[in-house]
Amino acid sequence: MSNPSSGLRFDVYERVHLPDDVAAIDELEEIELVPRIQIVQQGEQVLLKGHLLLSGVYRAPDGLEGDQALEHMIPVEITLPMNRINRLDDIAVEIDNFDVDLLSARTLNVTGVLSLLGIEIEQKQEQEEWREEPFTVVHKREDEEQLPSWGAPVSQPSPPRVQE
Repeated sequence: MSNPSSGLRFDVYERVHLPDDVAAIDELEEIELVPRIQIVQQGEQVLLKGHLLLSGVYRAPDGLEGDQALEHMIPVEITLPMNRINRLDDIAVEIDNFDVDLLSARTLNVTGVLSLLGIEIEQKQEQEEWREEPFTVVHKREDEEQLPSWGAPVSQPSPPRVQE
């Protein structure tokens, strides 16, 4: 099982309609979903581009002999920042699970989960990362007479009046 802290998961959903020039589907015999993804570094980003190849064999309705081949490509394009990747060679693309539902003789529903392994989910802390130097602030109160006046004048307390 994949480690959730070193990868990403994406839901896959695709509705496949068979073209009119191919035989309809009576029953699926074999089916597989295989990732065909290329990993390309582009500056500060990594591009994962390609497709998921849905291929299989199905039986056509009565009257047609032999099994028919099924092939459909589901496009994939994912962009990731380089700071989430240690090494390009560590990236792996896998299909965790998938399911194909036959909605009609000409329509399939494909669902599944695509996992990217070798991707850092949390921001990594690097030793050479820039850090602020600690500093100390000392506040020293000066006489009120020496303080500059900004805006409204500060009224000075008047000395107490003594009557004789």
